[in-house]
Amino acid sequence: MSGDNIIHLCPRYAEVVLLTRKSRLLCLLSLLTVVAPLQAQEAKQTGDEDATTQSVRDQGRILLKRNFLASEFQSAEQLGFAQLSFQDAEGVDARANFRLRAPAKKINLRRLSLSAVHQDASGETKPSGALTINQNLGDVFIQGQIARNASARSINQYESRWRLLGDGTSYLSYPSYTRDDMSAESWAGNLRADYTIRPRLSLTYEMTATRYQDTSFRTKLENQIASGAQIPESYDLGFDGRTVTGLDVESGSLRHYQHERATKRDIDRHQLTLKSVFDDNIVEVRAYSSTWQNSLDWLPWNFLTRGVDIGYEVANPWLPTVDLGPQNAVADPALSRLRDYRQMLTVIKDRDSALAIDWDRSLEWGNADISMSIGLNWRTKERNADDQRLVYQPTPEATFGLVDAVGSNSVTRMMPNNFSLPPTMNHGFARNLLLGDRRGEVVLNELLSLRETVEQGYQTEETISAGYFFAEIEQAPHALSMGARREFTETNTLGTLIASVGDVPAGSTRVEGATIFGQTIIDTFDGTDFYKVPGSNSYSHWVPSIQYRYEPAGRFSYQLAWFEQLMRPQYFDIVNYRRVWEGFRRIDQGNPDLRAATIRTASAALEYQHRDLSAAFEIYDKSIADFAYKFTATEVIDGEVYLSGSIYNGKEATVSGWQARLNFDLSKSLSVFDSAKLGVRYTYSDSSAEITDRTVPVPERAAHFGTANLSLGWRGWTANSRFTMQSETLDSIGQVVEQDQYRERIIRWDQTLSYTTTNKVRFDLSVANVLDRPERNYEQNRLRVLKNEYSGSLIKLTVSKAL
Repeated sequence: MSGDNIIHLCPRYAEVVLLTRKSRLLCLLSLLTVVAPLQAQEAKQTGDEDATTQSVRDQGRILLKRNFLASEFQSAEQLGFAQLSFQDAEGVDARANFRLRAPAKKINLRRLSLSAVHQDASGETKPSGALTINQNLGDVFIQGQIARNASARSINQYESRWRLLGDGTSYLSYPSYTRDDMSAESWAGNLRADYTIRPRLSLTYEMTATRYQDTSFRTKLENQIASGAQIPESYDLGFDGRTVTGLDVESGSLRHYQHERATKRDIDRHQLTLKSVFDDNIVEVRAYSSTWQNSLDWLPWNFLTRGVDIGYEVANPWLPTVDLGPQNAVADPALSRLRDYRQMLTVIKDRDSALAIDWDRSLEWGNADISMSIGLNWRTKERNADDQRLVYQPTPEATFGLVDAVGSNSVTRMMPNNFSLPPTMNHGFARNLLLGDRRGEVVLNELLSLRETVEQGYQTEETISAGYFFAEIEQAPHALSMGARREFTETNTLGTLIASVGDVPAGSTRVEGATIFGQTIIDTFDGTDFYKVPGSNSYSHWVPSIQYRYEPAGRFSYQLAWFEQLMRPQYFDIVNYRRVWEGFRRIDQGNPDLRAATIRTASAALEYQHRDLSAAFEIYDKSIADFAYKFTATEVIDGEVYLSGSIYNGKEATVSGWQARLNFDLSKSLSVFDSAKLGVRYTYSDSSAEITDRTVPVPERAAHFGTANLSLGWRGWTANSRFTMQSETLDSIGQVVEQDQYRERIIRWDQTLSYTTTNKVRFDLSVANVLDRPERNYEQNRLRVLKNEYSGSLIKLTVSKAL
């Protein structure tokens, strides 16, 4: 990386005239830990810039803290990475939220881009566009970007649950097929203003804003085999001797689930930075603030068809054959009766504020160059979740059924096996009918409405105060850096529990009732007292780091590093709550006793550079204390089996292995191209984690992870191919080993093709997920599939030109 690029990208060392060589090295280190992950996120477009093309998995991870152990984060982490003490202990720097960097040259610019996004599964195309403006106003340089993104997608999914019997065998209990049709739109803006107050004194304002909204419709058919007559004593078993691969039951049920959802998300981030350069010192003061509000209107319907003979056969585990007998219940919605209808509104508000001051000094000591940094940081995050839910259920005399809601809609064929999905509802018509002319066929279940409303609301706050010291000394060819960070963490939470009089947690406050969509419901129900339960915690950590680098003259360089990282719990997982989703037979539980995980990493790296080849090799060993993992169990309520999920701390875990990187410049050997480059990276991980009763692999860590990037250029054309491979990973831990859940191996290919004309018009064609491989999960072995999701390929064509 050239010095100019370092000056351009580094937010702390833009004043190069007073910098020693070591300050530039320190800047480069900070780039590896702050800018590189950001660039990787931008390249995948999984950030706020284009939320309309996020995968379902990414959408479910909004505002999650980074998991340093997860394989999917490795592509954003440089080989030889060492987290240094001037960063947050979690490596989450607020500056990474702003994509515009200090300019190397203050050049006026106007650039317009027009795009079209197409998904093969939906067959729809949506227009998008972006405008970039850079303007030099003398002492002030302004950069601005605004983008409008849109997409229309269809996602098809098979999912299931497996019931574990007393003899250790498991049978397919709730296989289901789902189709989601989604339409999304977002506006994203970025602004940066750099003001030179006087030489060596500057003020920078940065802002990002996102306005996102989507609507989605879901149609789902769930075959409730577990609700049928007693399981026969004889059944077909798979090769493992524990999986029932064929079964028939009488008097099962079909659940027709459909919903309409509308999401709105507003994100605003602001940062003000004052930087002063004097002698060999740089002082920087930053103030950061962000707000994030997500509102979700959710209108789910459940219809039930009873007395259905159901059979299944697992010839293809990813898409088992489900036989519904002669009733033809899927094609005839007249057989399905209303079970319940919900009106729900969830509003989640987040606030994130931070203050930081950094002092950096460069000096010489004999023949050695020394760089030092000292800083103080404070950051607080708050979340307030508010929920309203009304639950309507049919009267005994009600005849309202799915046939009253589908109109002229017909059966949909989906998935590679052409499964017949029931007709999609006309949601607006059905809602007006049920709550209008046929209002007498439903009654408001006040108990469920109150319980689900108060259980979903919670508040949480996390405040971190920290100070750090970092120093680096270099006397060629040696360089040694070390530092330490002291962090104090405080958390406060307020959740909701149902408790009897004798089991009320200390400090709790009874909930007398709630106003839901203008209706006030008072808790007059026996045995259902609700309590607001407060919680708090505080702890402190020392987070040290040390790194030695040896760069002799020649082709090789060497590095040794030892450092710590901290993974605090997600601040919404530490709330004391228990939420029972009656309509979905699911239970979510918080864990106020969650502890922060500490990761200690030791690594040794070797780098080689010669002509057209750059290579690196690293061995590493990680020890983790109090690692967090997802735990899934089953619980029986009123004869129905619920899936219960929570987060727990394990005991000790280790991850050790090696990784290698090779970068080739093939321009000479492939002379037909103007440029040709190939980059390959591979990581091997051997992991082990102790939980209460057994040892498992570290969750979300793959044994094998690799990427390959090929770039070819010819006469204005550029083609970039990116391949990602990841072996299967443990996703969630079950009550017993037979119920452990795994994520299937990943093979992904993303392709871009660009062409720039002689008059600087640029065309970009990108195809994400070229292979259209599904997202898959299974339980303990691949006979027991839990999810098989097809999200399709996304095709984007962009035309851009400087104005």
